Amino acid sequence: MTQTKQFALLASKMAAASSVRDGFRSARGWRRSVAAIALASTFVVTASGSNAQTMSRPVSLIVPFSAGDSPDGTARLLAEALGQQLKQNVIVENRPGASGAIAAQAVANSEPDGLTFLFSTTGIMTFLPLLRNVRYDAEKSFVPIAKVADVATIFAVSENVPAKSFAEFVQLAKAQPDKFTFASSGEGTVLHLRGSAIARKFGINLIHVPYQGMSQAVVDFSAGRLHIMLEQSIIPQINEGKGRVLAVMAPARLKEVPDVPTADELKLNIEGGVWFGIFAPAKTSNEVVARLSKAIEAAVKSDLVVSRAPIGIVPSYSGPEKFAAEVARDRAAYSQIVKEIGLKRQD
Repeated sequence: MTQTKQFALLASKMAAASSVRDGFRSARGWRRSVAAIALASTFVVTASGSNAQTMSRPVSLIVPFSAGDSPDGTARLLAEALGQQLKQNVIVENRPGASGAIAAQAVANSEPDGLTFLFSTTGIMTFLPLLRNVRYDAEKSFVPIAKVADVATIFAVSENVPAKSFAEFVQLAKAQPDKFTFASSGEGTVLHLRGSAIARKFGINLIHVPYQGMSQAVVDFSAGRLHIMLEQSIIPQINEGKGRVLAVMAPARLKEVPDVPTADELKLNIEGGVWFGIFAPAKTSNEVVARLSKAIEAAVKSDLVVSRAPIGIVPSYSGPEKFAAEVARDRAAYSQIVKEIGLKRQD
């Protein structure tokens, strides 16, 4: 029980005792009871202080994707757990469009009052500003609050690709150039950059096939019309025998494919992480950053989030300073990848 509630309960008991003793038969007894109750009410209001207005309003978590998309599901799970920690409603607001720039701009322009935050993916804070004319500064418009999850990317081949390991695939691709295709949800997306970076790193040519949505890519991969998938959503089809995962690009092996080694284990040295994180508008106070970061840490580590995380989403917390360093590192890595593969701005 909070101190405020304890004082209120004590005052209430005092009032009750007074009313029993006097029986409310005299005006003096009645006045004493009312005074005690008024004292309790006054204490509750003043003890809340400056937090009263903030705690009465919900927190808005702006998500740059449509409802039902994989990032949206993760954001809603986090919002539920975070609301439990803050004891305050956390509402998810979907603002899709412009590869995330619309949502980012909305948060960048919002008041730094601790009530509006951005649920961001890697690209919004690293390479999107290199490829689009966005109306926010990824480095100056936001304060990193916390990383909430690592997003696993994989290297999976369809069942008509005979390679049984990543090294075998590289040999096969060198022997048969211009044959193997990989999917992404569009040019300049994180999967496009990762697939292109892998091809350049290992001296092979992979043909990029952009899709409007990854659902059709899953269909084509399962039918053998597409050779490579990098998104973790294909894992259920893999487990049904529609192909093989040759490497997992994540900090640890995935529970869905525990026998598949990570890129680090294979010493592939793939640069650029993929994550979900929370950002606040610039000039948000250190007090708000510390309070929210602590609540996010508890939420990310809660049974609710750990047990219900979607496939390939690995709950993982990094605090403000560590997360800021990760963002800066990935910004530099993706900037180099964009330069190497020759992507141009799409203004």
